[in-house]
Amino acid sequence: MKVKPKNTGYIIAATLLYTILVGIIGVLKLSHIMLSNLVNYLTNFILEGCYVAAIFYLMAILKQVDEKRTIILSLRIYIILDIIFFGWHLLVGRTGINGNILPMLIGFIATLYISAQATNVKDPVLSFPFKLLGAIMPLSLFFKLLISVFVIQHYVGRNLLYYVVLAETLPPLAIIYILYKALIITNNQQQVMPPTIANPDNSIENKLPK
Repeated sequence: MKVKPKNTGYIIAATLLYTILVGIIGVLKLSHIMLSNLVNYLTNFILEGCYVAAIFYLMAILKQVDEKRTIILSLRIYIILDIIFFGWHLLVGRTGINGNILPMLIGFIATLYISAQATNVKDPVLSFPFKLLGAIMPLSLFFKLLISVFVIQHYVGRNLLYYVVLAETLPPLAIIYILYKALIITNNQQQVMPPTIANPDNSIENKLPK
């Protein structure tokens, strides 16, 4: 998918849908309202599709602004692991708290790798938003992991596990911020900028007389 205003708008809408659905599911769980299996599977597929699309679009943005391949690789590894764990949960089913610890630990390591690579983003407009995402992702996962370990160790407060769903709204909000910044760049056709998403050919070299 090419990085342009129309596509960026679509991904923003998809990520916003993801955030809203995660929030609604969190409120329902807090209220002890369980979804039917059909609705649960449907929402899971919608959530995964929106999330995967957003991450792939972030990779396209980084590639468009010519960021380091290692940064893009960190997102690629993360999304591959996310898809694997998603498929595993669908086929095998969730195995309870203990069964979810290992995927969470692996995911935490992957997000730490993203955090380290996010500090290398050099684009002046996208640098801070990506650093913000790199900080939020491990903090959100660490919160979920901490609550899970607490419940396992003390055998109390199982209802706390429902609150971890709300922490999942933070990373997509950071992604929306990145997409918003990218949308500003793509819509700003009058300002002279270095090679960016809006005009990759608008470089100093291309403006020199030949």
